[in-house]
This record gives sequence, C-alpha cells and structure tokens, in this order.
Amino acid sequence: MNTFERIQDKVEEYKKYYNKRKPYPINNFIAKVNIAKEVNVIVEKNTNNQKAKIEARKNYVINLVTALEVFIKDSIKKRGGLFGNDNQRDLLKEKISLYEAHQLFKHKDLKTEEIIAIYYSFQSLESIDYVLSKLMGKSFLKEAGAIEIDITNTHSNYFKSSSIQLNKDYPEWQKNIAEVFERRHSYVHDLHFNTILGKKRLNYLTQNFIAFTIATEEIFRKTENESFEYIMKWLEENKSE
Repeated sequence: MNTFERIQDKVEEYKKYYNKRKPYPINNFIAKVNIAKEVNVIVEKNTNNQKAKIEARKNYVINLVTALEVFIKDSIKKRGGLFGNDNQRDLLKEKISLYEAHQLFKHKDLKTEEIIAIYYSFQSLESIDYVLSKLMGKSFLKEAGAIEIDITNTHSNYFKSSSIQLNKDYPEWQKNIAEVFERRHSYVHDLHFNTILGKKRLNYLTQNFIAFTIATEEIFRKTENESFEYIMKWLEENKSE
C-alpha cells in the first residue's frame, strides 16, 4: 500500500467516525468527559478495591486525552476554511512529498484539513501548539493563556467561577496539562497497578484540561469572527460604485 492509499484509507476511516458524531466538537468533548467522569464516580462509590479505583482513574485520564484529541481534529476539519492555504500547505510539506501531494489532490474528495487532522498527533501540548500556531499564524499557547473564557451551564459543574483566564486562574496550566499527557502515555504503554493519583489532584488536572479546551474553542471562534470581519471589510472597500 503506497502513501496515497494509506492516507486515503485513514481519511475515509476518520470521516466515517466524524459523521457519526454531533456537529459541535466542543459539545462532543464535554459529553465524552462527562461520561468518563460518571464511570469513574460509579467505581469510586461502589468498591473498596483500591486497585480498581486506581484503574478507573487511569481510564478517566486516558479518556480526557482522547476527548481533546478528537475535539482538535474535528475542529480543524470543521473550520478548515478559516486557515490560509499557505499555512495548511506548509504543514503538509513536512509530512508528504510533492509527488504524493500531487497524487492526493487529483482527488477532490480529499481536503487538506482532513489530511492534517489524521496525519498529526495531538497527544502533547507541543504538537498541539505547533500545528495550531502554524494554521492560525500566531502563537497558540500565548493566545490560550491570555483569552478570557465564560463558564456556561454546560461546564459549570467543573468550576466555581463564571469566567476563567488560564494564566491568572491556573498559572501552571501548561505544566499541569503536560502532566495529563504524560500520565496518559504512561498508563497506555505500561502496567501501573500501584500508581497513586489522588482524587483532589485528578479534579484539579481535569479543571486545567477542560479550561484549556474551552480556551481553544474560544480561539477558534475568535478566528472565525476575525475572518468574517475581514471579508466584510474587504467587500465594503471593493464594492462597485
């Protein structure tokens, strides 16, 4: 199987699952986290087996990362038109050759944002920052730390405040989110029956993780608004007399 066939198969598999999900990636993220949390709570309340509790918390962490990764992939696909073609091409150049790109784009059903979504990993803060900074043409992590986010009813059971700024409310948010990714990697690739992750720490890491995801959604929305305003301004300036 050549590179084109592998990419085509991966894109088709991704689109199959994408089409089964609801249309708003942030809602899918919250729904996944809520279910994972509920499963963890059920185990915590109904067993005295410490190893079972540890395993439930590990599975919860794994689901947090999966939910974020799917959210970012789906957001890139859904909002592909926001990102400049040059920005998308720069990312593709790092992954495929010019010949492979030529073969791919002879097929109109393959879109650059879909290829980026399936080709890049979003299981570390560094890779998320790299891809989204490239696509948006600005420092993503800098933007994520500074943006003010409103906590809606959908997220209110995780937070006490009605609004949050990562840099102010979670000054070590990058370190904490990196810890979640590191724990997920460790849990998936090794057996840790005695690894202790306390409930208080797990809840705090969850707050950091959800706040980061909401901030990411706000940046996507802000980019949408800026793009719309730019288009409207251009149309106004170039309308025929």
